[in-house]
Amino acid sequence: GLVVKGTQPKLCPLCKNPILECTCGAVIPLPPPKRRFEIEGAPAQVFQTLADNAADNKVGAIDHLRIKVEGRGKEAAKDSRMIGLAIPQIGKGICTVEQNMTCQFAGQESFKMSFAGSWERYKQIKNLTDAFGQAASDVQVSTLLKVEFEGGLDLSGSQFETIREVFTHLEFGKLHLIADAKEEEGTK
Repeated sequence: GLVVKGTQPKLCPLCKNPILECTCGAVIPLPPPKRRFEIEGAPAQVFQTLADNAADNKVGAIDHLRIKVEGRGKEAAKDSRMIGLAIPQIGKGICTVEQNMTCQFAGQESFKMSFAGSWERYKQIKNLTDAFGQAASDVQVSTLLKVEFEGGLDLSGSQFETIREVFTHLEFGKLHLIADAKEEEGTK
């Protein structure tokens, strides 16, 4: 019942008293639980924040997970390459990749590529993009991994823990993560 300095207490719309001191007995509906989580930061922080926010919103599983790395330079190229190493360790899920890459080389040479497709198809071009990303004098890359979990990914389960460990141990820089809560039967 404490009010944080600088904030206003929520008031009852009928009696105008703070909700915890309501005198009219009005039933104030709670806001619906959050269905989408969007987090950016270091991998360990991102996955812990997802777990915490999901628990706060009483969400136990997610249907979709999107992880994006982007930037310019060798660090961005490394993060993009790490996505390809993480995918085989994710476990059960349907993975698709979207990648845009522009490389500049000495002598006015350049390479530009845009890809959107399945993990199976991405594996065919991954060696090329990894090599060009490492050899370029300047590289700009954006890689988005989309994972769909049929039946949902339990956020207290071993597969989620494995995903968290993989992204933490591969030493990514900054991740942009979006997770959608699993739709409950009858709400689709």
